Amino acid sequence: MGKETGAEAIEITNKEMEIKGLIDKIAGGAGIGSEFTTKSEGIEMLNKIAMNTNVSQLLQYLQSRNRLIDEVIKRLKQRPLPGRGEITGIKTGHELEDMIPSEMVYLSDEELQEEFLLRYAEGQILQYEKKYIEPSSIYVVIDKSGSMAGDRIMWAKAVALALLLVARREQRDYFVRFFDENPYPVQYLARNFNKNLASNFNKKDFIKIFTYIASVQAGGGTSISAALEAAYRDIMSRRYKGISDVILITDGEDTFDVNSMNELKRKAKARLHSIGLEDANLETLKLISDYTYRVRALDDKNGLWVSLV
Repeated sequence: MGKETGAEAIEITNKEMEIKGLIDKIAGGAGIGSEFTTKSEGIEMLNKIAMNTNVSQLLQYLQSRNRLIDEVIKRLKQRPLPGRGEITGIKTGHELEDMIPSEMVYLSDEELQEEFLLRYAEGQILQYEKKYIEPSSIYVVIDKSGSMAGDRIMWAKAVALALLLVARREQRDYFVRFFDENPYPVQYLARNFNKNLASNFNKKDFIKIFTYIASVQAGGGTSISAALEAAYRDIMSRRYKGISDVILITDGEDTFDVNSMNELKRKAKARLHSIGLEDANLETLKLISDYTYRVRALDDKNGLWVSLV
């Protein structure tokens, strides 16, 4: 660790543990972060980012707003995974994996098994009707203009990390792009098709995105339209079958060619969720958004944004 004093070394170790814990949360609580403390490459990586001032500031903010990620974890337990589908009703068919529990009675009673087999052959078994979830993306667009300095940009970063958790859980691609008067380069994390999401969790990609998000500083003007256009074109280039969710976080305003922006959104097969922080002017954003929210206080008691996930 170099020439750090004992106190500094302890502080860095504590930060490493915080980062490891955050990785475990994003990975679904499977202990993936422990690999960083058992492999020399991981230990070196943790040590490097723990000494990063921007990372330390974001970790401190996350500690004070711990419910941001914990609330998402809690709510995710009720959401279906892609491929398993969301239950929308009951129908008849012959898919045993979708069979409703009451049909088990016929299998447990020898006298009823013949009737069950006959109904199965005719496709008359009662089963859940499901709407399957097509793969898509979660795309976070964050205003980094000068007025976002301080608590606003930190809150936006914390939400971006919580939405990364959502993307990993739902096996969706994840994008994050900051903007001021111009869009900044997009950061991308591919979804994981493995049923055991944690088994192939790409630690290096997570560290890269986490460090990038932490390092962005507020400053500059505001051009929301340019950032949204860039986001829609990124989504279109991936040719997703499902609907992508674009989450815009801003405290500013912009003018739009409403028809052109909505047409681009339609072509991208995207939904726009616009979050206006505190005194943001949302009137024009409502014209191009599917959902619009105002967050009046950036504290742990305010959970309006959670409805996005």
